Amino acid sequence: MEKLFLRPSEVGPLIGFGKTMVYKLIQSGELPSRRIGKSIRVSVAALEKWADEKGVQFAKAIHRRKSPTAHNHRPRKGGK
Repeated sequence: MEKLFLRPSEVGPLIGFGKTMVYKLIQSGELPSRRIGKSIRVSVAALEKWADEKGVQFAKAIHRRKSPTAHNHRPRKGGK
């Protein structure tokens, strides 16, 4: 199932911007967003429209990411 809304940290990599820039675009009102509870979310449809209007390259494939804790951690070199 594709996501309908994305966190700002998920939006950045899709449009090639950092998280801080995404928050600045949201704060200025340039990038449409919604507040859901205490969280900020960007609609995928609104993001696609915004990217088309601004001529921003948009990574069309939106896949559900694994949680950050699901990463395989390698032991440190020379460490325990």
